[in-house]
Amino acid sequence: AHPRERTPAQVAAIVRRARITPPARAAALAVFTRLAAAEAEAHGKPVSRIHLHEVGAVDAIVDVVGVVTALEALGVGTLCGSVLPLGTGTVRAAHGELPLPAPAAALLLRGLPVRGVPVDGETVTPTGAALLATLGRSFGPMPAMVVETLGVGAGRHDRPGIANLTRLFVGRPAPAAGATAETGEVLVEANIDDMAPELYDHALERLFEAGALDAFVTPIVMKKGRPAHTLSVLVERAKLEPVLTALFRETTSIGCRLLAVEKRALERVSVEVSTPWGPVPVKLSRLGGEVFGRRPEYDACRRLARAAGVPLRAVIEAATMAAAKIGATGQARARGRGRR
Repeated sequence: AHPRERTPAQVAAIVRRARITPPARAAALAVFTRLAAAEAEAHGKPVSRIHLHEVGAVDAIVDVVGVVTALEALGVGTLCGSVLPLGTGTVRAAHGELPLPAPAAALLLRGLPVRGVPVDGETVTPTGAALLATLGRSFGPMPAMVVETLGVGAGRHDRPGIANLTRLFVGRPAPAAGATAETGEVLVEANIDDMAPELYDHALERLFEAGALDAFVTPIVMKKGRPAHTLSVLVERAKLEPVLTALFRETTSIGCRLLAVEKRALERVSVEVSTPWGPVPVKLSRLGGEVFGRRPEYDACRRLARAAGVPLRAVIEAATMAAAKIGATGQARARGRGRR
């Protein structure tokens, strides 16, 4: 066969040998499988008896593998495209002059929105049609999104009156009307059964540095009686990515669960109370006009206990007693004078 011609099996073998991730390899193979099916239908032959001409060349393989690898590197979860523009005329291929869009491209475009444009030439190639038909999830106007980055690629074939450009907008879905972007909290959980216990302390420290609101470890028993731990991390959605990075860098976990959580909490206010050894911040937990909890700050109590050489428990008890005199407003309650 001509160097630009390969069977679908030969193309698949090249893709399987490529040094790319398994998800990218699977996506590239899916594109070529769809492309081969369209070529087979256009020729009226089974896939096993066709040769891929232009679409089997090295540049076409590089195009497909490059696109799926780039989408993975950019973290694109959903690919949306515009309505596809179709030019007019013919194109010279291995089988001679073919009407546009080329037969395989036309078959791949079934089910996709298209529009005619006053351009004499090919505007949607079979490779491009296969990529969009396989990877695209929707077509039409750009969906509401918060654009994070933009890429522009220019071809070498200049046509008068039209820019030979492809633009890629990468972003995240825009919040619904009236909503605030990146709000709410997420509970991240990972079951780990192959990590040394002494590493958890360091991992928790790094998770808090990355923005975790809370993090803790729970002993569990997994299947076949294996002892393990569940690492749980509560984080604001806006800080989720740094926390996930810290989790995967500092633990042996290869995956985790993400659970959106709804939290109910008492109102908290910080006040300062006096003790015989110095001031101590205290957190008050309250609901309406009633205080439900008074908790002295542990680190402050420990510093005072060490400095004064007294038991830590004594400092905590003194701060707790002083906090008991504070009302829901954070002000010390006035003592009644009684009758004289």
